[in-house]
Amino acid sequence: CNDVISMVMITTMPNRLGKSPLLEALFEVRFEPSASALGDLMPGLLYSALGKEYPNVTPLPMASIPREIRDRQVELKHQASHQLSGGPHSVMVGDRMVSLSTRAYPGWIRFKEMAQNLIRAAKATNTIKQVDRFSFKYVNVIETLPSESQLPLLDLRIEMIGRAPEERGFHLR
Repeated sequence: CNDVISMVMITTMPNRLGKSPLLEALFEVRFEPSASALGDLMPGLLYSALGKEYPNVTPLPMASIPREIRDRQVELKHQASHQLSGGPHSVMVGDRMVSLSTRAYPGWIRFKEMAQNLIRAAKATNTIKQVDRFSFKYVNVIETLPSESQLPLLDLRIEMIGRAPEERGFHLR
């Protein structure tokens, strides 16, 4: 136990990387709406609260699919119908979801603040009956030369049936 504590104390984590490997950061909240037709109102309600940060409103292809079909198809229930955007940041809005996406990661402190602002704005709409789940997703790339392996650059050990996985086609979730 003391060895583990010593190792943790010796290993220091940087506050910020010189070149961030993050291509995209995403925060999503899935919920049960307080009424079925409120998904059509949510983009406007969020725009009134977040319009200064996300001034551009774009209907997405999902907006043209009738609500009856979106409600019956499981794979469509949590898809975004509208996007509010401002620079590299955007808010996606659907009948049962809101999400924050950024393609220029501003660091955890700012991203957390942006996510909290989205949560406050969504809560203020009074259209959410119950939160079903929330999630974070980070898409990153560690660049190497084509002849180099990427997995040894990570400080982790992964084994499947006592062997390290093959590099080609390996995805970690």
